[in-house]
Amino acid sequence: MSVLAKCLGSLFAFYCIIFSGICIANADTGKGYSFESVRSRIEAGQYDEARALVAQSGTGSASDVARAFTEALILKHQGNLKAAAEQMQKIVLAHPKFDRVRQELAHTYFLLGENEHAKYQFQILSASSQSPAFRSLYNNYIDSIDARRPWTLDGYVSIAPSSNITNGVNSDTVFVGGVPLVPGNKQKSGVGINFGASGTYRFDLTDRMALAVGGNFDGTKYRDKDYDDFSGRVFSELSYKNVDWRFGIGPTLERTYYGWEGSRFGYGAEGSVQRRIGAGGDILRLTSGVRYLDYDSQDAMSGVETTVGLRYQHAFSASLLANIGVTTTRMDAEKDFNSYKSARPYLEVYSDLPFGILGSIAVGYESRNYGGKFPWTGQGRKDGQIGIAVSGTFRNLSYMGIAPQLEYRYTNNNSNIGLYDYDSHAVNLYFTKKY
Repeated sequence: MSVLAKCLGSLFAFYCIIFSGICIANADTGKGYSFESVRSRIEAGQYDEARALVAQSGTGSASDVARAFTEALILKHQGNLKAAAEQMQKIVLAHPKFDRVRQELAHTYFLLGENEHAKYQFQILSASSQSPAFRSLYNNYIDSIDARRPWTLDGYVSIAPSSNITNGVNSDTVFVGGVPLVPGNKQKSGVGINFGASGTYRFDLTDRMALAVGGNFDGTKYRDKDYDDFSGRVFSELSYKNVDWRFGIGPTLERTYYGWEGSRFGYGAEGSVQRRIGAGGDILRLTSGVRYLDYDSQDAMSGVETTVGLRYQHAFSASLLANIGVTTTRMDAEKDFNSYKSARPYLEVYSDLPFGILGSIAVGYESRNYGGKFPWTGQGRKDGQIGIAVSGTFRNLSYMGIAPQLEYRYTNNNSNIGLYDYDSHAVNLYFTKKY
């Protein structure tokens, strides 16, 4: 174990004792004992004495949790970290607002070297903490985890049934400006395989400044290859951060394919500014990007895309977090009827649910107004798109630290140009360690 890890461990224990004495003084339950007195006996190896203290709390749900947590702490002190983490995880799943247990769980994962699990728990604690001192401690652990491994590597494969894999219209004939047209992009259902991977490598230039390089790809494969899609992206970012601020900027290059034929290149730059606000640790994040989209065979759609996004994150507790934001886009294409301005407000909510399920719901609405007159219509195209995504991670069904995640997505695009009216239902099944 590194010197930094040992120092963090000592600091963690110190803060936990102070915290238990100040903030959970009546984890003593009015029965004449405090958490600090239980912990001190465990640290001294006096396990039976610790159990006897907790037994004073009598019977009931809270007392059962206190006894289970005490046994987990004993396992941790004995060095049986894996069993201790499993016991604490059960408590957190049943009682997601028990931050004291989550603290010990995060620290136990850290000692086990379970970096993904530890980082996730420390991030929840940091986002929901009302104490600047504790938030700083949690962030130090996150930094230590990042320092252990300057690279990240992630990937996924999922089954992806969809009612509309083409985002096509559900009509044999569409009238545009009074002219009947047979749409070339008809609605088609199908079952595909989603796949993707991402990776980054970080070079720490100073304690506060870093250079990251990375890439990712995502794709969907269907039985009919004409509907396959694939995109790949590489990027780099120079970043600077301190306690409350983070700045980042860097170039990006993207290539997309449809039906395994080249569709477009996208190249430009992206930047971000992030600020932590208030004692509660809320986060305000501003992102922006400019890139040129160069289509292989549709020059009329090529042009400059500019995006600006603003997101506010608030943690109501360790078991309930929400993001609210808006993304605006301006596309200046070669043909003005392909140019547009759009705004998309959205809301995302993440919450612990019964039976160990980590749930989320996201709702967004994009309003998009095109410039110029759409051919044959004498009017500009206007689209309104609503998107809803609901997902659940079933942590009670985890195996070897990996849990299944089921996601449902609904999209409805309403346009004054009938060629672009469509809706779709899609389901994805993933497996993840981020819980």
